[in-house]
Amino acid sequence: MPQIHFTENLQNSLTEPQRSVITDSLNAQLTKDGTLPNDTLTLGAFFDAQGLPCPMPLLKAKVALRTLTAQESLYLLASDGNSQTDIAAFCQKNALAMRTWTTTHAQTSATIFHFIITKNV
Repeated sequence: MPQIHFTENLQNSLTEPQRSVITDSLNAQLTKDGTLPNDTLTLGAFFDAQGLPCPMPLLKAKVALRTLTAQESLYLLASDGNSQTDIAAFCQKNALAMRTWTTTHAQTSATIFHFIITKNV
């Protein structure tokens, strides 16, 4: 099972229930898809951009990524379908590693786009 670590700044900015939900969600997906089976993921930033229209998820990601050091990751949630294309193009252009998947909101049936963006240098 992958190890999820939070940087001190992120840990201090989230409540314990928030950290637990994030950890459970990431462990479930990363174990399911075989990503990071026995590796470590260091989260340095989290942003929930659900409900924000394009290009806001991308702009929020850019701001959050400025605070990260090499090998730290941003976990971003978005509900705007265009964010997939925008964020993928941004990551490719800037040599950022990206993992993405979708889930369905249990109450609204809305699609939720999940992004883990890792800063390489």
